[in-house]
Amino acid sequence: SNRLMISERLSPSEQLQEVALEVALLSESKLIDEEVEFLKLTSDEARRLARFEFARLMALAMILPYEKFFTTARKLRYDINVLRSRFGVTFAQAAWRLTMLQKSGQSGVPFFVMETDSAGNRLRRAGASGFPVTRFGGDCPKLVVHQAFGSPGQIFAETVVTPQDAKFVVIGRTIEGLRSGYLERPQRTALLIGFDIAQADEVVYGDGLAGDNGVEPVKIGPACRLCERAGCVSRAHPPLTRPLGLDEMVRGVSAFDFQ
Repeated sequence: SNRLMISERLSPSEQLQEVALEVALLSESKLIDEEVEFLKLTSDEARRLARFEFARLMALAMILPYEKFFTTARKLRYDINVLRSRFGVTFAQAAWRLTMLQKSGQSGVPFFVMETDSAGNRLRRAGASGFPVTRFGGDCPKLVVHQAFGSPGQIFAETVVTPQDAKFVVIGRTIEGLRSGYLERPQRTALLIGFDIAQADEVVYGDGLAGDNGVEPVKIGPACRLCERAGCVSRAHPPLTRPLGLDEMVRGVSAFDFQ
């Protein structure tokens, strides 16, 4: 019947993205199929997921045109809250669009974004080049994105340093999902948004966090099973790469000290 049914639980900007997503699937199906084919995926399920993800990104490009969004983002120093107000979109939509501003000759700060739920499950990520993200085993419990669940809607920012001495500025903020009914538990996830500390002067979130007067970076790592940082109070598991230290006469800050 050529009708599109959209849930009233979505915000107006989310409804607009759903319309744009269907437009992408209908009008740019050949282009999306070519991109999916390039990935050389091995299952129909993976190809279906990839098609949806390409269409989702294409929908964001439709509702947030590159030239206007790129120019405004640079002028506002990538302040996501101001960007969402300027373009009438959600915080998440503006954040994901920032990871796509890498057009040749007109590129912005290379952001990465990772979405996670309160149990630590990673839902999706983009642009995470250089940032320690493991395929399995969860994330570092010291990441600010986990702190965000304690204060929904508030932005937390900090600098972090990896075991390889790579430094990043990261922010964490919760985002709301579908509007819930009275008897339903709210759907809430959180975004970890970051960029290399070398671009801190270009982004509002780097103010006061980088440079000689910046705060001491938080020492993070990959999943606990792969992390060899000693004396970590947040460690949940011993590393697989080191033998566990068991000394009945000595107890360190972690229950999983290792040799």
